[in-house]
Amino acid sequence: MLFYDMTLHTQENIDKVDVNKIYAQLYKEITGQDPLPGSLFPAGFGHLMGGYDAGYYGYLWSEVYAQDMFSLFPAEDLTNKQLGHRYRETILAQGNMKEPIELLKAFLGRAPSTDAFFKMLGF
Repeated sequence: MLFYDMTLHTQENIDKVDVNKIYAQLYKEITGQDPLPGSLFPAGFGHLMGGYDAGYYGYLWSEVYAQDMFSLFPAEDLTNKQLGHRYRETILAQGNMKEPIELLKAFLGRAPSTDAFFKMLGF
């Protein structure tokens, strides 16, 4: 859905876009198959309207940050109590008192990195 959402929201003349045609092209490109005839996916994809506007991009960043935080846990001890406590105190206990990126930096002890995300993808 990210590719579809971003493709639609980066069109120069959105008023002239054929949403079904773009969906069919992307579907074929990604899966190697044509979408089911008459499925009209765009008509049922409610996230496209109502203020969500290309919001799927944010999901990808949450995965980047999650992988970065997870990379701190030693592979042999995913229940590391010290790190779990640090997560609870640095992230969860702070609630909405600070900007999320600041909480993330405090937990990581550094600026966030995409390295763990790319490693998870096999790059």
